[in-house]
Amino acid sequence: MSLNLLVVEDDFIVAKAMADAAEEVGFKVVALTKKGEEAIDIALAQKPAAILMDIDLVGQLDGIDTAIEIQKQHACVVIFLSQLQDERIKTRIGFVQKAFFMPKPVTQYQLKTILPQVISALNHANTESAIVPQQAGNEAFKDSIIVKHDYKDRVLKLKTILFIEAWGNNCKIYIEGKAKPLIIGTPMGKVFKQIQSKKQADNFVQIHKSTVINLDFVKEKNGNCLVINGKLLDVSRTYRSKVFKAFASAV
Repeated sequence: MSLNLLVVEDDFIVAKAMADAAEEVGFKVVALTKKGEEAIDIALAQKPAAILMDIDLVGQLDGIDTAIEIQKQHACVVIFLSQLQDERIKTRIGFVQKAFFMPKPVTQYQLKTILPQVISALNHANTESAIVPQQAGNEAFKDSIIVKHDYKDRVLKLKTILFIEAWGNNCKIYIEGKAKPLIIGTPMGKVFKQIQSKKQADNFVQIHKSTVINLDFVKEKNGNCLVINGKLLDVSRTYRSKVFKAFASAV
């Protein structure tokens, strides 16, 4: 049996992404709203088992006040999501029963990681409030990147990425064992920057203004090209010295 969930968020696009993530892990989303006052009415009518709650809302009530008012008449878990992280906020959250806090920005993947913990909390009457660290859920993708594909977050293990090619304002990511690349609605430079923040970043080098490769998959050098999965990838003059030195060290 699915558990009812209410989403309270002032940004509709963010709210819809939250709802999609929740439904993927078994929740039934009963409503989306951006006002605390409306959230109270909906919660008392629909009796959601859990609420995804932004703190900075439209209207007179913020998310914390809204949660407190709801819990006066209906017991439920509340997951707060906000960029606001000062001590005053954390102290106020302490007055909300069965409360969790996740700092924004929050990805769909992170939500799907933390929501099962909420389900567990629902089964333990004495669960206390908890501040979820900034890195909550990040351990699951410390060796991965998160990209948008078909309007959803997709987690890619770095060790499976062969190379990346720029494609206008988008990019193509070639994956081990996949015949066709993933077309991502993000410039190659931004994807590469995300990779550079990971521990395995040293395996990735830029060989051209439009190409980034994973050295682990380079099997041979052919003139001014490197070969990955049977494909010749040109190394431009600007990068040759650094790239060929890195290749020589890797083999």
